[in-house]
Order: sequence, then C-alpha cells, then structure tokens
Amino acid sequence: MVMVGDRGMLTQPQIDKLKQHPGLGWITALTSTAIRELVAPGALQLSLVDQKILDEITSPDYRGERLMVCHNPPLEQERKRKREALLEATEKGWRRSAKKWRGGRRSRSRRRRLE
Repeated sequence: MVMVGDRGMLTQPQIDKLKQHPGLGWITALTSTAIRELVAPGALQLSLVDQKILDEITSPDYRGERLMVCHNPPLEQERKRKREALLEATEKGWRRSAKKWRGGRRSRSRRRRLE
C-alpha cells in the first residue's frame, strides 16, 4: 500500500510512523526548507535539474528513501509572471505615494487634521 499526499497531509511525524510498518510506502513533496537543506550540501544541484527535467538523487538525511526531483517549466514561467506583476504593482504604489508626498497633499491633509 502506498499513501500519497501533499506537504500538509503527510508530515514528517506521520512518515516516521509509516516507516514502522513494513509494506507501507508514501509519496509526498518536500517542503521548501527541506529542499534548501538538500541544495546547501550539494545533494541537489539545481542547474542539473534544469537540464534533465526529472532526476533521482540521494541524501544521507533520507536513507532508504527515493528522492525524485523535477523541473516544471510552465510552473516556473507562471511564478516568474506573478513575481514580476507583484514587483510592478509595488513599484506603481511607491511611485503614487512619492507623487502624493511631492505634491504636498499629505502635508495639507495633515494640517487640516491639526486645526
């Protein structure tokens, strides 16, 4: 039997319990923190994943576990688009605020409140 779940469904304590039962397996995704911990010592080289799309890696932190890594170009593009949209919205907001401050609107409204 194999349990399949996302990061919230199959947490490390639950996986530790599954390990106590031979014949039970699991498929889940690592958290971003766990992925960073694989990148730091070199178990996961992101540049290789970009080239291969799908790869299997090993790590002493995950003995006896099969770690599959994949590169998802459509997801990468969507995240890039969202990041750029958020940056643009932030910059637009800053420009608007700076224009208001330079125009003196803030100081006039502040004076009115003080009167």
